[in-house]
Amino acid sequence: MASGGIDEPGEGAEWHVDEEQLRNETETVFVSYAYHLCQIERTENEDTVSIENEIQEAASQPNSMLDNVGRKLAIIGDEVCERYEKEFDDMLQNLNPNLDNAYHYFKKIASGIFETGINWGRIVTLLCFGYRMAVYVFRNGHSGFFRTIAQCVARYVVESRIARWIVREGGWVAALKVTNEYFKYIFIALGAALTLQFLLRHLS
Repeated sequence: MASGGIDEPGEGAEWHVDEEQLRNETETVFVSYAYHLCQIERTENEDTVSIENEIQEAASQPNSMLDNVGRKLAIIGDEVCERYEKEFDDMLQNLNPNLDNAYHYFKKIASGIFETGINWGRIVTLLCFGYRMAVYVFRNGHSGFFRTIAQCVARYVVESRIARWIVREGGWVAALKVTNEYFKYIFIALGAALTLQFLLRHLS
């Protein structure tokens, strides 16, 4: 399994990416991630504004394996969302995302997350930011935005080098093999920290 860097395939190696399949799987994982993270937040804080209905509306046909991936990444990502919630929300307030500019800003921030490498920690950070963006817009009185964010996440993954990385790892299901040891949380925290640094440099 790859570590923190961007591992390119060996000379002469080819990695076929079925873009449509990966796009659908990424949307499914993100919807599952958001749903389970929403459940965790509601358990921890009953006052948390819930977008559960919008998440359920965006859900496609059930896929137990991908749902397990989303659940696992949500459990790991809860720490990132909790630790950086204020920072993410402050950034989003400055960006003021809407239907017209959502992908532009999402892509700009996502590029910062993966500026120096790809690993599951940074992918969780990407999912976390997508979730925070959806929650932020929902809290500001705009419904029906979650599906747009899910599409932004899937589009970015497919159009970027992340798609090939995920395929090389064995697909989204490979995340189920990632252990919950302490160093994994460090990778995730590092990914969030990189996001903050990127925004300070490029969005100030």
